[in-house]
Amino acid sequence: MRWVLRIARAVASFARAEEGAMTVYALMMLMASIMVGGIAVDASSFQARTTLMQNAADSAAHAAILMRTTSSASAATAQAISIAQGNMPPALYGNALVAGDVVFGRWDATRRVFTPDTAASGAVQVTVRQTAATANPYRTLVTRLLGQPSWDAVRTSVMIASDPDCMREGFVAQGRVDIQSNNLFKRGFCIHSNTGVKISSNNTFEPGVHVTMPSLSTLQIPNSGLRSNPGLEAALGTNRYDLRVLERLSTIQAGLSTSGSPFIPSYITNPSVVTLTSRAIRAGDLTAGRIYRVTCGGNQDLSIVKDVILSRVVITTNCAVKFGQGAGLENAVLSTTSTAAKSITGASSVSFGKNDACATGGGAQVLTMGGIDFPSGLRLYGGQLLAKGDISFSANGDGVQGASLVAGGTISGTSNMTMASCDGRGMEQNFRMPYPLMVQ
Repeated sequence: MRWVLRIARAVASFARAEEGAMTVYALMMLMASIMVGGIAVDASSFQARTTLMQNAADSAAHAAILMRTTSSASAATAQAISIAQGNMPPALYGNALVAGDVVFGRWDATRRVFTPDTAASGAVQVTVRQTAATANPYRTLVTRLLGQPSWDAVRTSVMIASDPDCMREGFVAQGRVDIQSNNLFKRGFCIHSNTGVKISSNNTFEPGVHVTMPSLSTLQIPNSGLRSNPGLEAALGTNRYDLRVLERLSTIQAGLSTSGSPFIPSYITNPSVVTLTSRAIRAGDLTAGRIYRVTCGGNQDLSIVKDVILSRVVITTNCAVKFGQGAGLENAVLSTTSTAAKSITGASSVSFGKNDACATGGGAQVLTMGGIDFPSGLRLYGGQLLAKGDISFSANGDGVQGASLVAGGTISGTSNMTMASCDGRGMEQNFRMPYPLMVQ
């Protein structure tokens, strides 16, 4: 019986003992910690993956909207996919972006709503996906032990093609903008230089006018400049623009005679190019809806004779061009590759655009790889002048119905001119290289 009692006492002692109890608890806590830590690792890795996806979506949308300004929707879509795959190689992430997830359309800034529209090019929505439905979900490391082997992630970016106010209407120059006296600048007009602005006395700047440059230290005015130029102080500001439209000027010029190019105006009904042998264009020489090419050699130039208004045509040339008195363009484009300092000149009262009180259409565009120089009475009615060199004009300039001058050199205007904004109306055919802006 003694051995029975001994066994009973040993069992009772073992039951009362507390040594080793923490081992079980520690094992339970260890397992819990491993699981929590594993979930944290999955969550952190997933966050990094979604950040990568957002960057890929943003980069792809940026590339698509830039490409769409000069190319077809299919080419822009291909560019977006290429950029996305550069950020997320398919071998590692599957097909995170497919053609159906690059959608062009329209952006309503008031309601902040994107609306798909295959005919539109002003906005794009790009959606990058890693989901089970697309066979490339994010594979988890630890939560798969809990029955969750993957997580879905979708990231979207909306980018629009934005035109800064100054690039739509105003004077914009890489070099100095030099304004003389007795000029009136009306609401909405913009003066900008990436170098500096020089303004003489007795100019008027209405509320809503902008005069900008990278630093106000580059503003040159007389000692009485702020007093003798009403409204100037309120108009001053700082900014800087890359003149993208000038950077792509040669591309635009080449596109004007390339069938299917987005740069060919809508009023051109026959994109085949007609070669002109005469270097003097008179009334009735050109047929509306056509593209014409004129070639010069040596010191030859092309002249638009007195009072001839060219309409609904495109003229491309390598000639220096001279406009006769009262000549001009309405719903027309003139482009020259001449690099002469005065590649486009004219007599007085030359006009670009139709005098139609900012009505839709009627604008005109002048492009040159050289400079532009006009005497008094230059009239701009929805007119756009793009020059790699300088732009200068003398007294009595009139741009109250829309004017856009962009120069790779300087812009010089003398006195007694009036410039205003049409809020883009009548300038729908102007060449533009928008600035991508992320809106969502």
